[in-house]
Amino acid sequence: MDWTTLRFSTAWAAKRQERLKATFGETIYRDLEAVVLWGLGARAADLQGIRGLGRSSLYEHLTALLDAPPALAGDLADAAPAPAALAVAPAVAGRIVELLVGHRLDAAGIAAQLAAQDGTQVSVMDVQAYLQQAGLADYRDSPLPRPTLPGPPPQPDAAGLTRYAALLWQVPALQTLGLARVLPLLDVTSATTHYSHQLRCQTLLFALAAGKVHVAQVGELVEDEFAAVLGSARYPQRSDLHAYLDRIVAHDQAAAEAGTPVAERPVARFLRESQAAMTQAAGPTAGRELYVDSHVIPLYTEKAVAQTKHGIWQRVVKALVKVCAVSATVLGRVLHVTLGQGDTALGSQLEAVVTQVEQATGQPVEMVGVDRGALSQEVLETFDRRGTGLVVWADDTPTVRQAVAEAPQSAFVDGEYATVRRSDGKVVQRLKTRVADLSAPVINARGYCCRTTVVEDVRTGHRAAFHAVGQPTVDRTATSLLTFLRGKQGVAEEFKQGRAWGADAFCGGEITSELKRARPTAAEVTTLHTQARQLKARWRANLAEEGAAVARWRAGEVTKRALNDLRLGIRRRRQRIVTDWRATEALIRWGRADVVPPSQVRWVVDTRKMSVLGQLQAFSRQARRATLAQLAQCMAEVLVARAVATRGGSVSPEVRSQLIQEAHDTVQRLPWGQVGTRFFAQGGWVAKASEQRVMHVTLKPFGPLLMQQACERLCTHLNAQAPIMHCQDGDYTLHYACQPRPPG
Repeated sequence: MDWTTLRFSTAWAAKRQERLKATFGETIYRDLEAVVLWGLGARAADLQGIRGLGRSSLYEHLTALLDAPPALAGDLADAAPAPAALAVAPAVAGRIVELLVGHRLDAAGIAAQLAAQDGTQVSVMDVQAYLQQAGLADYRDSPLPRPTLPGPPPQPDAAGLTRYAALLWQVPALQTLGLARVLPLLDVTSATTHYSHQLRCQTLLFALAAGKVHVAQVGELVEDEFAAVLGSARYPQRSDLHAYLDRIVAHDQAAAEAGTPVAERPVARFLRESQAAMTQAAGPTAGRELYVDSHVIPLYTEKAVAQTKHGIWQRVVKALVKVCAVSATVLGRVLHVTLGQGDTALGSQLEAVVTQVEQATGQPVEMVGVDRGALSQEVLETFDRRGTGLVVWADDTPTVRQAVAEAPQSAFVDGEYATVRRSDGKVVQRLKTRVADLSAPVINARGYCCRTTVVEDVRTGHRAAFHAVGQPTVDRTATSLLTFLRGKQGVAEEFKQGRAWGADAFCGGEITSELKRARPTAAEVTTLHTQARQLKARWRANLAEEGAAVARWRAGEVTKRALNDLRLGIRRRRQRIVTDWRATEALIRWGRADVVPPSQVRWVVDTRKMSVLGQLQAFSRQARRATLAQLAQCMAEVLVARAVATRGGSVSPEVRSQLIQEAHDTVQRLPWGQVGTRFFAQGGWVAKASEQRVMHVTLKPFGPLLMQQACERLCTHLNAQAPIMHCQDGDYTLHYACQPRPPG
């Protein structure tokens, strides 16, 4: 029931539909389809694109539902009309329910309010008759229990309606992540400040949660509705927020000028303790195995016209390097983020990142997976000494290529298997790669030796290698190390999602320039001339090596695929030679004519403001994920409860275990990206009860019945946590509810 499912064969789709219907029943299966369509309705392109995904019985049914009147997946406004037997007109029925639930009026008050709104004349007896038919005659408030409330809830007014009400459902997750404990570290407010530090931070948090990328986009929010979510009459705008972030940076700079150590300055301490709190919230095993990777954030690019008419080349002149550590045991959980200057190398930051993760979790890191960008002999020796396992892809050097090519076929064993579904729907396992362990070959020109594993593609015969050092890698097989290293793709996915949410957006900071080195002296220029001649000779030898490889192919000694692999490595080495040659020539011109090459100008960006905003966004994104995970768990519980009810209310432990597993698998297949978008855009009412210090958050009813029941169950779980919302006039206990679905 996700995109990959829709692309599968007709036989498999029909088989899965039959299994779901047999497990949950026809009614529950249709409710699942309603959730899918309701989620896809968040993006009109998906509704159109779903018709071209292949032919299957599920496709045919979804197409019929999309082309039919939207009674299954529609919202409250698109719901099917009520039966004619009702005591009032269908258009009036929805307004009666809204006044009953949203305004908490009785029958007489509802009739009076309808007449006051647009002159609709409905007698009190008709309203009472309709409420009796709809089963709402005894309705007083939310049907969920409120054992923690000291008294009856206040009556919300129409001003409490806001499209941002669902954002408050992230507050319990933010409370679990430890946000309230670390926010006071940035407090720089004064006695004359109108807005509190808490309100400013919450404004940034909820604005980021609402999909805003820049601080300047806070002004795009609907002012009165967003203020209702914050529990305030007004909130700081973009100029105030920018000024406050600049004040935080100025306070940190004053601490730096006073001689305060870097670790004890406000911004560094906030980042360290925030990431430690998020890491501890992930569980004790989150930092046992992790992946580390870097990502370049370009801030400014310079385009120069080349000699050709339309040719241009683009060069990044100001950039940041984002180093990210992601847990390998808790998928998607970011444990550490560092913003460095554009010339920051991943290898130089790797040990520091691992040390900070260990300090946050209080436990040693056992395994680290990185890309070849962090590969160096110094890094391998460091991790071998400290006992931490390091798995890194090997570089394409002549020494490594020779060791990989000399690995005999008898040393290879079966490695990875690919799960393939044939056209008849049958699942088969096919061998994908084979692996061979090389005990301790020489991997560089300096004679360094370490464990190297060769990975061979069964279909193409292409070979690659990775290195493994450290005590934890000794007892692991080559296949398990390869499986661990394959999971590093999750770091790249995290970078992509962060870019989509605006994590790479530059929000301000002083940018200064400095020289990387001094001007070359006359003696250094002479040495540079010698280096340039050596690089030119290496360049000619590289061209000759490529010509020899082509000659071997023409003679029939190697295949075309092997030739392409050889030429790829040769051209990579040539590119490095050309880069070094150009840098050497630029230094020679600098020493002779005092022309500073652009490559020797180092741009230094003040990343403190961007780091603070990025950490707040990390809190918001993780809270969103945690809330959707709780909603998915509640939906699975609803599926199990309804399936048990259809079986008479009692099933054996084996059947219950089967239902739980099937419900979990089914819920995980839902399009949670679109469902999450619809959920957080649902809208509702926010009302503050100042006497009881309670803030009531009530969402509008959901179109799909399964979504409605899952949301009601989630309300019960969140209310049991008694989350606290910090407002300008004090702290309020949040109470969540979901408006009941209209009858019919």
